[in-house]
Amino acid sequence: MKKLPITVTMLLAVLAVLLVAPAVSGRTGSQATASSATQAFERLRSLAGAWTFRDSLEQGSVSARPLTVTGTVSYALVSNGTTIQETVNGPDHDTAEMISMIRVDGDRLVLDHYCSAGNQPRLVSRGLEGNQVRFVFESGTGLASSGTGHIHAATFTFLPAGGFESHWTWLEPGNTHTAVRQHAVTP
Repeated sequence: MKKLPITVTMLLAVLAVLLVAPAVSGRTGSQATASSATQAFERLRSLAGAWTFRDSLEQGSVSARPLTVTGTVSYALVSNGTTIQETVNGPDHDTAEMISMIRVDGDRLVLDHYCSAGNQPRLVSRGLEGNQVRFVFESGTGLASSGTGHIHAATFTFLPAGGFESHWTWLEPGNTHTAVRQHAVTP
């Protein structure tokens, strides 16, 4: 067998590294992102239990609903702990029971919200950002048009004292608002 000159051998080695490097770095990036989604899911899992809430509309919001409402929310681990089920009741503004389901999907979190408005927006998050998990609208069902009112964003903020607050943004032409929800553990 004939020995290749060093220049050809070196060239083949460099080409091999160039071909393998993107695949390896792509996996490393996905693992880091998945880790952030998993960390966020673990933080959200810590909310399991019953809570009361008081939410207020942010200043400058436009809405037909009262400025402040109260209600209850519970978080339960379902599907062998792989999904968080949020159940909300807000009697002050005639909100029927609403459910959101949160789960890890690869490198992101998915929140499917089953709204009392009769639609089901899907929100996604890349994971934990400091003390927050921010979800943004990706798609939805039950939306007759792009102008159909729906939950368009949600943010969970973990507070230093161990509690949390959430922001829920409703998007609809002429009626867009964000409710800031303060949570307290149900006694």
